[in-house]
Amino acid sequence: MAANFGLVNGAAPIFFANFDGLIPHKVAVPSAAQGIRLGIPVAMGDSLGYLPFLGEVQILHGLKRENRIEFTPPPLQRGAVVGVVGEN
Repeated sequence: MAANFGLVNGAAPIFFANFDGLIPHKVAVPSAAQGIRLGIPVAMGDSLGYLPFLGEVQILHGLKRENRIEFTPPPLQRGAVVGVVGEN
C-alpha cells in the first residue's frame, strides 16, 4: 500500500495505490487492503469522498473521537482517492 497527498485546487486529497499480493508474471490483481483507518481534525470536516479506481464516489461519514473524526473506508482493491467533502 502506498499513500501520497497533494495540493489540488486548495484541497489536499490522499491518493492510495495497492500493490499487496502482486507477483510479476503471475498475479496481476492485488489482494484487497482491509482495515484502513483515516483520521482528520474535527475542524476539517465530518465526511470524506472516497473514489475507488474505476468506481463511483462514495460519501463516508466518520465517528468523532476526542478532537478527531475517524473513518474506515471499504476494502481497497487497486487504488482510490480520498478527500474531505463535508464541513462541520
